[in-house]
Amino acid sequence: MILPPAINKITCPHCNKELPGKFRIPSYTQIILLLPILILGAYPLYTMVLFKPISSEDLSISEVKSMVVEDKLEVLGVISNSSKNEWSSVKIEVEFYDSEGAFIGEDSQYLNSAILPLSNENFKVVFRTLPSQLQPGDPPPKFKLTGGRSH
Repeated sequence: MILPPAINKITCPHCNKELPGKFRIPSYTQIILLLPILILGAYPLYTMVLFKPISSEDLSISEVKSMVVEDKLEVLGVISNSSKNEWSSVKIEVEFYDSEGAFIGEDSQYLNSAILPLSNENFKVVFRTLPSQLQPGDPPPKFKLTGGRSH
């Protein structure tokens, strides 16, 4: 590809007068020198987006005990971290289903504590929004971990 020569004259699109000034298209050397800088600048963003660990692969919930107290769901449990990543701001979601297995609602809360690599973390979370369709004979809620930041 051959770049066009520098444009020395430009005309105003409204009045067709020539405007002073010199406008240049960048040369090959300028493009070649600028390209590595752009690549090095974009690499950290690229790695943060594409190589980010997923909390559902590293973390799991076990020993969950839940109880309804004053129209709130209190949950006690243990989160196990099976990776070498430290996790913080992990989000716990609860999903509610009726006796026929139909989805009737959900809620979520964030954990404030950090979950260290290769360790277990006890937690207590209070979900304040219970679905109005929830009945005493419905199956127990399902818990899952979403989101979070790894360090």
